[in-house]
Amino acid sequence: MKRNTIKKSAGTDSRRPRKMPDADIDLSDIPELTEEFFKSAVVRLPKNKTSVRVYF
Repeated sequence: MKRNTIKKSAGTDSRRPRKMPDADIDLSDIPELTEEFFKSAVVRLPKNKTSVRVYF
């Protein structure tokens, strides 16, 4: 049985958006943040994490 090799890297092209000029990014489906949004916004900080030790 032969192993299939992947020649092209899998995943997304994360470098492409970084190279893209801001003018080429479509923001039409993202609503603008208004003063009303910030008036009703609530800051929520994460709770402290609890350490757990597992012994084998």
